[in-house]
Amino acid sequence: MNGSFDPGDFRLAPEPMAPFPEIDRREITGVFLRVGLVLSLMMLLHIGLSLVLSVLLRTFFPAFAARPEAVWVADSIPFDLLVLPLCIFLLSLLPQRVPAKQSLGKGGYFAALAVSCTLLVAGSMIGTTVSSVIESLTHTPPSSASDYLGQGNFFIALLCVGILAPVMEELFFRRALMNALGRFGEGPAILVSALVFGLGHGNFTQFFFAFGLGLAFGYIYAKSGRVWLTILPHAVINSVSTVLSFFVLPRMEPIYDWLENLENLPDPEMMLSEISQIIWPVLGLLAYEGILYGGALVGLILFCVYFRRIRLERAEYVILPPEGYGTFAHPLSGGDLVGPAFRNVGTWLFLIVCAGYFVLSILPA
Repeated sequence: MNGSFDPGDFRLAPEPMAPFPEIDRREITGVFLRVGLVLSLMMLLHIGLSLVLSVLLRTFFPAFAARPEAVWVADSIPFDLLVLPLCIFLLSLLPQRVPAKQSLGKGGYFAALAVSCTLLVAGSMIGTTVSSVIESLTHTPPSSASDYLGQGNFFIALLCVGILAPVMEELFFRRALMNALGRFGEGPAILVSALVFGLGHGNFTQFFFAFGLGLAFGYIYAKSGRVWLTILPHAVINSVSTVLSFFVLPRMEPIYDWLENLENLPDPEMMLSEISQIIWPVLGLLAYEGILYGGALVGLILFCVYFRRIRLERAEYVILPPEGYGTFAHPLSGGDLVGPAFRNVGTWLFLIVCAGYFVLSILPA
């Protein structure tokens, strides 16, 4: 070098970019086949164990079998303590993509919870409307597990509905199921988890709000990697519903009767006397409704404002074309998953079992 600087003397060869792993439709179909079979096993075991345990209770403990809490013992406990742990293990045998643990920030977390209130309220309205239409056609109100809330022993219901169900359902529907599908992208994992969560409730009344909550909770888990962030609000929702069903709603029946028969209202003194005896339940219900609908309004505003900022990670795969259709591979997208997701016996078996569940929910008891 003669005192001048020649940048050509210092050329660095660029490092080659690591290629995305390749995947073909057969492998994707195989994953959805196994997931569908696990989901079908979950539903069938749930039905089978509930029937077997109900028969055993009626045979050996007829007095207890006649009590309302027998429903939770026969239905919830074997499902949460036997069926879901088995299915969590089976899903763990599939290739996993675990979301990285990261902070949503207090603002981000509470914004997601507000949106979950929006989806809960909207889903409840849709479910109520659909159930009303079904009832008008069949002259029978659709049944759901929530019909048994408020009956029997409060502590057994709180244990099953407020504690066991949120913990085990989030571990299965959010962590296990989303981890098994996460390598296909955050969007498909969230959507499938939410759909399965809704269908798993087995009735039209709960499907829509469960699907909405599944979307919000799935987003929280995908972006935080912490399932306890979804267990906590799930437990709060279920526990509050249990408390209301046992201690508030039954005492509100006189007011509901008055609203349905405005022409036959009792005298004002009697009404005031009745209302004064249930003032605290009324205030508690109003506070709950205020928080829920206020959160739903805030969630709707936040969703509209920040919708364009939502970013879901795509799959880090390129999908190979079917044999005989050229050699061009392209990045895997959600559209590439539709065919493999439905062209397998596992998915259809799960859908058939769920359809049977929904039909049973609208048939006369």
